Amino acid sequence: MFGAVLSSIAVSTCSLASEMHQIVCLYGALQGIGVGLIVPLIHVVINRSFTKYKAFALGIAYSGSSLGSFIFPPMTNVLLHTYGLNGTFLLLGSIMLNSLVGAILLRRPKSEKEKPNNPCQLQNEELCIKPHLQNDCCIIQNSFSKSEMQMKQNEISKEKLFEPISVGVNINSSLYAYVEKIDPESQYKPKPCCKLPPSLKMASEILSSPYFIIVSLSYAVYFSTSAIFLMVVMDFAQDRGVPLEEGVFLVSAFSIGDFAGRLSFGWITDTQCMKRNVLVRLYLVAMGTLTACLPICPISALPVFSILLGTLNGSVIVNHSVLLNEYLGIEKLPLAIGFSTCFVGMTAFIRPMIIGLFRDKSDSYDHLFIFIGLLQISITLIWFVENVLTFVKQKFFVNKIVQ
Repeated sequence: MFGAVLSSIAVSTCSLASEMHQIVCLYGALQGIGVGLIVPLIHVVINRSFTKYKAFALGIAYSGSSLGSFIFPPMTNVLLHTYGLNGTFLLLGSIMLNSLVGAILLRRPKSEKEKPNNPCQLQNEELCIKPHLQNDCCIIQNSFSKSEMQMKQNEISKEKLFEPISVGVNINSSLYAYVEKIDPESQYKPKPCCKLPPSLKMASEILSSPYFIIVSLSYAVYFSTSAIFLMVVMDFAQDRGVPLEEGVFLVSAFSIGDFAGRLSFGWITDTQCMKRNVLVRLYLVAMGTLTACLPICPISALPVFSILLGTLNGSVIVNHSVLLNEYLGIEKLPLAIGFSTCFVGMTAFIRPMIIGLFRDKSDSYDHLFIFIGLLQISITLIWFVENVLTFVKQKFFVNKIVQ
């Protein structure tokens, strides 16, 4: 709600600006902060609200931006000719304020509201997830009174492990004691003199996670290469002899494909017929192959290539937050999306330099498309690190717990 209000006020206040740096501060900085608050949290709300079809739900939610690319440019053009620049800023800010209604209607899922405090029923409780401690945890539930259960929960929250000692035949009897396990090496370990705040600790865990690095790098590469394609595709078409009036439709074709990809291809990963990370890799390889083949494709096939690239782009974007949620968990998702999106924003500073380097050197975009196509294909190689980490985790960590 705060992000919606801040964004709309920032755009509306631009109608009072008299200098360019004022618009930069209002439209660039304040509106950017408001949008930066909205976008990551919408991902979190959808991931919390759906246990199935998360990618499909995200595709529906973010298909609005694709529809907006058809509606708002001509509408803004009409407003500029009718009300001028100041009036257009004021009207666009008031239109943005309607997003406040959607923010007010957001609610926490009922499954989280009714979540029991019993540690045996909390899925994210480390003690109850471990197979060799799950039965012992549930014995605590059946063997003690309510007050005693509260004491046991407090002990569990301190991450203490207990070793059961059975006295009777019936394990549900009250004659079931627990003795605290003591690590003989723990008394010799130096205790940290200070602890990091929870927010900084979570941020450090996210930034040091190899899964976060893999997903974020892939997201940054595919998003940046798609942005470069949209920035140069009309100029590229003019170099191939396509008039500017017709080259504009290549951007519209990309938007049509992006809209179709967000709505249609998200459900493929939700059906679990193929692993999500494997399917994302296939999307990236296909995008890279099509991009690298742009210099040799005939002029008549450019709209088809643009639609296919847009479809693959929409298919990848709906899986970004779902992958972060699967690897890092819902509690770390807001920060993870914020950091990941920040990396993408940082790449915006080098995109013009990359375009200028290839354009100035060869006076064409052929080598640029080949470069970004090979970059999209090569970024999929880092996903093999994820396969290695998963194998090591299953081989040494899970087998050790079972034993």
